[in-house]
Amino acid sequence: MVAVCALMTVPPALLPGTVAHERLSGTATRQATAVLEQDVSQEVHARWTTADGTPRSGDVLAPGGARTGARVTMWLDSAGRPAPPPSTGAALRWMASVTVGVLVIIGGLRVLLHGAVRLALDRGRLSAWQAEWERVERDWTHRC
Repeated sequence: MVAVCALMTVPPALLPGTVAHERLSGTATRQATAVLEQDVSQEVHARWTTADGTPRSGDVLAPGGARTGARVTMWLDSAGRPAPPPSTGAALRWMASVTVGVLVIIGGLRVLLHGAVRLALDRGRLSAWQAEWERVERDWTHRC
C-alpha cells in the first residue's frame, strides 16, 4: 500500500520541477550586441555574432525610436538564437516556493489518502474478525 501511494506521489511531485527546468533550459546563456539594420518600431531585423564568431541575423526587440546602426543588447541561447533574458532571483524564488508548496500539498494528500485507505481496510478486517468471533464463540460457549 505504501508503495502504491509513493508511486502515485512521485509523478505529480516531479511536475513543478520539470516545468521549471524546461522554462530555464531554453533561456539565455550569454549577452550579445546587435546592430539594427533599420529604424525601429518594436521588432526589427538586426545582425550579431555568436560566441564562436559566427555572424547571425534575425528579428530582435529594440527600444522604440532606435535608428539604423544603433547597437542594442540582447540575450542568446546556447545555439546563438535570440532568447528571453534569464529569470531573475525573484522569479526563481517564486518557482521554488511554488514547487515546495505543491510538494507539501501532494505529501499531505498522500498521507490523507493512506489514512483513508487504511481506515477502510481496518474496518473491513474488524468486521470480518467480529463475524468470525461470533461464529466461533457459539461453538465454544455452546450458545445458539
